[in-house]
Amino acid sequence: MLTNNYGVLIEKIAGSLLGEEELDAIATTLESDFYIQVHFFMGLFHEKNALLRDLFTEEQRLFRQKSSQLVQTVESNCLPMIAEQLTSSLLARGIGQLFEKDETWKPLIKALWEQQGNLSMTAKALFMHRNTIQYRIDKFQELTNLSLRKTDGLLFAYLSCLLYEAKK
Repeated sequence: MLTNNYGVLIEKIAGSLLGEEELDAIATTLESDFYIQVHFFMGLFHEKNALLRDLFTEEQRLFRQKSSQLVQTVESNCLPMIAEQLTSSLLARGIGQLFEKDETWKPLIKALWEQQGNLSMTAKALFMHRNTIQYRIDKFQELTNLSLRKTDGLLFAYLSCLLYEAKK
């Protein structure tokens, strides 16, 4: 699987590890200084055992998903895979129909998820007033009876959004 364009870096568990910020800085530097586009995928730490090969293969499958992020993680890439499992869900399709009627729901739900439900940070990310965000969240609940203020509701809406985008 190693090629001129693909490599694997294995890091030993130690006190000082490369984090997302460091890898992002490395990728940005390589791109700006050497015009080399680099993407990193941070897998999980695993025990050396019989399952290691299968775990590595599954993480590679996650990494092959399209992403614009320079540094991808298992947690950021597993949600689209989980969303694919909802393809037969009529409930998820119902939320998807809402996205068809009004495309403005997608950026709101994505920003809310990325900002971990923080309304002020979501408003800042979307360049909107906080009260407008609150109004939109209330309106979404009126239309769907799904609360974006609760983590479970936000997760379901986010997965439905990913599923809708995958179908387009």
